Amino acid sequence: MEHVDDYRAALAEMTRILRPGGTLLLGVPFRQAIHMAPQDFWRFTEYGLRHLLAHDYEIVVLDGMDESEAGFPSAYWVTARRLESSSR
Repeated sequence: MEHVDDYRAALAEMTRILRPGGTLLLGVPFRQAIHMAPQDFWRFTEYGLRHLLAHDYEIVVLDGMDESEAGFPSAYWVTARRLESSSR
């Protein structure tokens, strides 16, 4: 999602096509150098991911990867289940 200019629209489309109860697998960078410039737009924190997914998903796992620097993971991997009551 870091390369999509409208990440909210991208997430809305993922939610639209994922059936209720389906599993979303999402990996996003956090501590990573700019790459694929100029289409490298976003970095997401654990709290930002929780906020983005809160309405339509139950987060099953949200793990920081390579946490060799405390509080500064290189990426996050998320497994989330689309809620049955999702509005999309």
